[in-house]
Amino acid sequence: ATACWEHVCSDRALGMKPTILIVDDEPMLLELFQEALSADYEVMVTKSIDHAIAWLQVQAADAVVTDLNCGEDGNGLDLLRWVQAHRPGLLHSSFILSGADDPDTEGIEVPVICKPVDLGRLRNTFACLLGMPGHLGESI
Repeated sequence: ATACWEHVCSDRALGMKPTILIVDDEPMLLELFQEALSADYEVMVTKSIDHAIAWLQVQAADAVVTDLNCGEDGNGLDLLRWVQAHRPGLLHSSFILSGADDPDTEGIEVPVICKPVDLGRLRNTFACLLGMPGHLGESI
């Protein structure tokens, strides 16, 4: 995890925004998240678990957010299992979005934010996970 945090801190020292990868099968939500977060973060969005994994194989991310159920393309847990196996430090700055009240994360220990998503809470979660200014101290 130290290397991940060093990477984030060194990028900020260079004036670079942290990069967030968001995966959801609802295009309107992806657009909303991108608009709401792009002032503070580089936001990459996709509705495909396969595209997210392909992107992470060649690009760095500081945080990953995935919908639990991405329709026909798969399950957000598949993406988080890939992250756990190939980029374990990134799992500590990842979380799940879910429409279920008490989703089964199958033992993957990441925060879960229930839909509908409050944009203030979403911003606060990223600030907390990435150590950014603006963190209000709200638990996730």
